[in-house]
Amino acid sequence: MDEIQVNLAHRWFLGYGLDEPVPDHGVLSKARVRFSMQVFEAFVIRPSTSAKQPA
Repeated sequence: MDEIQVNLAHRWFLGYGLDEPVPDHGVLSKARVRFSMQVFEAFVIRPSTSAKQPA
């Protein structure tokens, strides 16, 4: 998350403006604990996996 705060390319790719705060890494950790692993995978793991696969 530190890289997102300072790298304009990362901010642009993720859709954050220069003045918008980025999520804290603790937010994802709390979500993983709060929701079932199925829900967490649906929103975090699967999208990041599909983004890495070539079109």
